[in-house]
Amino acid sequence: MNVTPKNSNIPVKTLNFKGFSAAQTGNLILAKIPKYESRKARNALNKTTSFYFDRELIKDESAIEIIILSSDEKVLRTERAVDYEMFVKK
Repeated sequence: MNVTPKNSNIPVKTLNFKGFSAAQTGNLILAKIPKYESRKARNALNKTTSFYFDRELIKDESAIEIIILSSDEKVLRTERAVDYEMFVKK
């Protein structure tokens, strides 16, 4: 979906969502976007460890959760992408 962020400093213009969404043109939405890069490193015992680093947002992003808001910004609905669990810390 094409989006226009409220904050003009946010570069996202296209929001991808892997799942069903009832969002329509003109809806106010909040989007949860994974904003990190994962890098793996091996230690002296040859064990792999993952490290996560903050990254800049880009023009084309994928959301893992969308919250649809009413015109007075009350939550109407929350929808999660099919791969949401991959990004949630357990």
